[in-house]
Amino acid sequence: MNRRLLRSEGTHGEAMTLRPLSPRRAAREAEARDWRHAFKIRIGRCEHCLKSKAPEYLDCDEIARGCHRSKALTAAFAMLCVCRLYHAIVQPWTRAKRLALLYLVRSTDYDLEAFWKLTSRRFPEQSEVDVEVEKLLNSRTQ
Repeated sequence: MNRRLLRSEGTHGEAMTLRPLSPRRAAREAEARDWRHAFKIRIGRCEHCLKSKAPEYLDCDEIARGCHRSKALTAAFAMLCVCRLYHAIVQPWTRAKRLALLYLVRSTDYDLEAFWKLTSRRFPEQSEVDVEVEKLLNSRTQ
């Protein structure tokens, strides 16, 4: 049975029980698992440090978060492939900065219109992404 992660403890120190995933969510995550593994094989490197890595050392970072994360589980235009070390660095970045990284390393998958449609929002704007592209380029040349 699929289960969610355990929350630490209840209010009175007792262990909280695990809640099972809904069948729909479990099916969606199982479907995404195969796609994501194939995605890691296709990319084959960390998109931050640009070093080749085996799929088991790569993580998929969804650029769309929150309620849109489940829609982004199999969307290459809303996903970065990063090694475990850099996942913690990339995760707190803004959407614009992560989209800028996607644009720099995998421009064929970059699609801001599709990202807006996925998230039902028109941000970040292309100009914000362009600013972050310049910042990333400048930081890599120093």
